[in-house]
Amino acid sequence: MQSNHIYTANANDYNFGNCLVTAVAECPDKVAFIFQEATARKSITYRELHLRALSVSVELRAKVAVGERALLVYPPGLDYIIGFMACLYAGVIAVPVYPPVTANAAQKLIPIVDDCKPAIILTDSTTHLRLSQLKFAEIIASVPLVGQLAAGLMGFSSAADLNKINTSVEELRAPFLVTDKLSVNEEALPSASIVMSAQDSLAFLQYTSGSTGDPKGVMISHGNLQHNIDEYSSLYDFAKKRCVSWLPPYHDMGLIGFILMTI
Repeated sequence: MQSNHIYTANANDYNFGNCLVTAVAECPDKVAFIFQEATARKSITYRELHLRALSVSVELRAKVAVGERALLVYPPGLDYIIGFMACLYAGVIAVPVYPPVTANAAQKLIPIVDDCKPAIILTDSTTHLRLSQLKFAEIIASVPLVGQLAAGLMGFSSAADLNKINTSVEELRAPFLVTDKLSVNEEALPSASIVMSAQDSLAFLQYTSGSTGDPKGVMISHGNLQHNIDEYSSLYDFAKKRCVSWLPPYHDMGLIGFILMTI
């Protein structure tokens, strides 16, 4: 299968996302990922992942410039993987974070947003609705008894926890792009949709857990990513094997060691 979604100006141009393009050329209909939810199992092939990511990347490039930061606010799942690959394709620096739906995650989000200053926020429709509800809940959270009732209905132990989350949601001032609502029209996709750059250009920002202080950002380049994948490959033989992971997909082991290794 030939892909017309690659642009190469010279040998120094690079994008880690081309690993997915290669997988599409070799095995387009092979299942890339299966995500087991509480009540359903979802899967996606390499070709489907590529086209979905490409569609999101087109929207990204229409809204933000190459090199800008995109905050990825997704629960674990296929939409998160699509959003991450879309950022690689678009030359936008991905910043994966836990959705601020608990007081602990909310408190850690504020210094991340202050530090990276995202130009856009990528999320799924369910999370986007939840964040909208939290903004509305802020109006009544300070009202005695009513605030506690609102917190209880939304699954929080106290109005104080709800207030912490509202504070972090207020920090999300960049425009949202709800990616799972975008349609895929392969014929309408441009022929040169993957932004190529030097290997030392940034691919994403990986923030520490923040367990001992504010989360600290680590700059990961496309070259760093490829080197890390090569090291994993030399240690573990993942070829033609099905791997199972329950690791959070926002940091090194879950994101690079499992998701990106699969691609």
